[in-house]
Amino acid sequence: MAHASGYACCADAVGAHRCNLWTRIDRHWHGRARTVFGRAIRSRFIKSNAIEVGEEQLPDVYYTARICCERLGIQEPIAVYVLQENLWNAFAAKLASRRVVVLLSGALDSILLKGDMNQVTWLIGHEIGHHAAGHFDFLAKFLEIGAWLPWIYLWYSRRRELTCDRIGLYCCGSVEGALLAISNLTVGAQLATAVNVDQAIAQWHRHSHELYVTYRTLYTLNTRRNCGEWKK
Repeated sequence: MAHASGYACCADAVGAHRCNLWTRIDRHWHGRARTVFGRAIRSRFIKSNAIEVGEEQLPDVYYTARICCERLGIQEPIAVYVLQENLWNAFAAKLASRRVVVLLSGALDSILLKGDMNQVTWLIGHEIGHHAAGHFDFLAKFLEIGAWLPWIYLWYSRRRELTCDRIGLYCCGSVEGALLAISNLTVGAQLATAVNVDQAIAQWHRHSHELYVTYRTLYTLNTRRNCGEWKK
């Protein structure tokens, strides 16, 4: 989900802890991370604390990202980093005019513990999808003026995330792989393969009309926890 600060997250499955990495940086720099200078600080933080993948550095991740870019027809280089953070998340960013995808180790470790690179492809494809769909282009940033109208902004953010989920599916080419990755996000690595997707969707429909569930759905920035979206 894109924000005025110039990054987009894969999921808000951890509630208040979402993007706590940037929260810590923002606090340390007393809010300056919303400025051009602050974005440069963020870029420097990533470069000095994360590992950039390449042909000779985590090549499996590198070639997965490269395949995603080729499938999406992306010519502009996208730097992919892996950062140690015990959180199931990833994010895309445009920092100092450089397109970046950062994969947090919590997500990669959880997927690879029981899953495979096809599920990682969905995750990477989702994040590259933010770049492919133009979520960091001028017009998209201009539309973020909708943040002054929260419900419109939240609706727009959910549509944006759903777009990237579909791009991730296109990149991995497997509905099963995409659903396994989302199941991993929801219940963890050990139980992901045991999740009955049809039952999860039925559970959602049982509760979707409840007042506070409806409110939470409208409030969320992301559709992925709404099981009703899983097969759309």
